[in-house]
Amino acid sequence: MLRPSGSCIGAPNTTHKNPECFPEPENFDPSRFEGNGPAPYTFVPFGGGPSMCPGKEYARLEILGFLHNLVKKFRWEKLLS
Repeated sequence: MLRPSGSCIGAPNTTHKNPECFPEPENFDPSRFEGNGPAPYTFVPFGGGPSMCPGKEYARLEILGFLHNLVKKFRWEKLLS
């Protein structure tokens, strides 16, 4: 298989763990996705363009189903601090 001229090959894992894009990339820090989130093209878990991962929508549906079951099958209480 030959790569078409002008195409770009990227490995999301290298971008996602780049300390220039994400300080302390090995640490779990969900706050890095708050507000405007990461800079464009620094977090691309499903790739992009015409060869984007076809499982993206399936993964989204799986997450929605999981959250639905989590909310519906458990009793939730508000904790007062």
